[in-house]
Amino acid sequence: MTYDFKLSCTLPGSPEAVYDSWLDSAKHSAMTGAGAKIVKRVGGAYSAWDGYITGKTVELIPGKRIVQSWRTTEFAGDDPDSTIIVELAPTKSGARLTLTHSGVPKGQTSYEKGGWQDNYFAPMKTVRLRITGRVQGVGYRAWAIRRAAGLGLRGWVHNRGDGAVELLATGDEDAVAAMIEAARQGPPGAHVGGVEIADDEDDNSVGFVAQPTE
Repeated sequence: MTYDFKLSCTLPGSPEAVYDSWLDSAKHSAMTGAGAKIVKRVGGAYSAWDGYITGKTVELIPGKRIVQSWRTTEFAGDDPDSTIIVELAPTKSGARLTLTHSGVPKGQTSYEKGGWQDNYFAPMKTVRLRITGRVQGVGYRAWAIRRAAGLGLRGWVHNRGDGAVELLATGDEDAVAAMIEAARQGPPGAHVGGVEIADDEDDNSVGFVAQPTE
């Protein structure tokens, strides 16, 4: 016996960006925080969450629709694959994602009751920070990369020509808030005079890296 369910949410980024992240190994890994390997074509195999999820891509309409077979290591050996349909539509604040999950083994309700929401659809926030003070030549960028990676954030950091450090961070709201608080302190040797905070858009960065001075 199986059952079906439908979920929907609004994500930052355009439908095209969400579509690309879903089907790109590195971006999917960054989005979920766990390893993914994806062959980006119809008939291509994929795995996500370090092999917990596996399947094949059945149908693709760029920027609009993804259909995949889907199973986890919790499926019994004789359970057939379930099917997910991911439909994307633009909104004023990003992309509306509607997921239809059919053929789920009876009793495996964790995917509907928190699994998808917690691991794929948790609210994401992107901020741009401009940090001023004695923040160049003190290892601020290397420190920011380590701190952001520890919080599971994506984005970048660079020195500015005016002596400030600028960074863009994307992740769940609690992690972003923790990064903001950490940025106000900085590494040993830094003296942070101020942190300017502005909401921004996810640029689909992979990992958290240093960029050239601007």
